[in-house]
This record gives sequence, C-alpha cells and structure tokens, in this order.
Amino acid sequence: MNQEADALGRPISNGNIRLEPWTEAHRAGLKAACAEDLEIWQIYAMSYDPDHFDATFNAIMTLKNWRRFAIFSDDRPVGMSCFIGVDPQRGALEIGSTYLCRICEARVSTEASRI
Repeated sequence: MNQEADALGRPISNGNIRLEPWTEAHRAGLKAACAEDLEIWQIYAMSYDPDHFDATFNAIMTLKNWRRFAIFSDDRPVGMSCFIGVDPQRGALEIGSTYLCRICEARVSTEASRI
C-alpha cells in the first residue's frame, strides 16, 4: 500500500464521535456493543453475534486491503465500520462491515457521516 492508502487508517473525530483504527484492544468493547442487537446479525454476511464474534473479528484483522475502525460515542464503543478493498491505483474503496448499536444508531450515524 502507498502512503495515501495508509493514511486512510488514521483516527477520525467530530464532536463526541471518534473512529479509531480497530486493534486487539477494542475486542471486548466491540463484542459488548455487537451483543446489544442480536437480531441484526441474521442479515449480515458475517456475524458478530456472541457465538461468532471472535472468529469474525480475527478474520477481519487479517485482511490487508481493509482499514478497520472502532466507533466511539464519548468513550463508549458503539460500533464499527471499515474501508474495504482499498485500491490506491484506482483511487477506490468501499465502506462496509458497519454496525452501530441500536441505542445510539441515529445520533452516531448522523455525526459520523459528517466526518
């Protein structure tokens, strides 16, 4: 990856909302946030429900052309999102593997979209 692609993995913030590069240190907080809405995982291609969280987390961590973010509201982990298929030659990426806990979805989604 080139420097521009690497820069996509930097922390981002706006007001109370902060996106941090997702690391092993975020595992427990993200697992708890993902367990707040068990029904949602039925529609996801990859499940972060309690039974599948660790395997999915581990798999996502190995993807080289992804930039993973833990989403925080104040200091509380409330979800995650990723830049997927980062392709610096084409200047292209997708946004996906996104989840926000149900309690803060509307507020966090609005503020995060402004980042």
